Amino acid sequence: SKRKKCANMGRSKRRKNSTFRKKWHSMLDNHWATQQKMKIKQLVGEDPNTVQPVSGDVDGRDWRSYFAQPLKTSGFSWKEFARRVETIQYDKNKSENKEMKQNVRELMIKKRNEKFQDNKNSTNDEQTSKTNHESNDVVMSNPYKTVNNDAQNGNDEIDDEDEKW
Repeated sequence: SKRKKCANMGRSKRRKNSTFRKKWHSMLDNHWATQQKMKIKQLVGEDPNTVQPVSGDVDGRDWRSYFAQPLKTSGFSWKEFARRVETIQYDKNKSENKEMKQNVRELMIKKRNEKFQDNKNSTNDEQTSKTNHESNDVVMSNPYKTVNNDAQNGNDEIDDEDEKW
């Protein structure tokens, strides 16, 4: 029975609060329907000003102030946030464009220098240019060869059968 009491702790308070919430929601719905009621009365031909504003209290307080409203000056503004993000994004794009332009300039200078060097080298002997290109190439006798280092060292005999593979 002790366990049952712990599980139901605060049950009456929750029920009471839910009753107050239901009352507040019904008043809020009536408040939102006020404009619609006025339009209907106007269409029917009656005086729209006869619609009464919603009044009442929930738990001794006015229904409008039953739930606390956030402060209007809470310190955060979506408009200000969006404005700041826009300026940051604009600055970022501006700096990226500047960097890209600088990189393009550097590449253009590099290409110009390479063309100049190529023009210089073309006047040189064609044999020297071919040997320079051949010296940069790396040629492997068998790229799929993994083991069998003894054969490279001049030792053609392999003692272990396992080392063949």
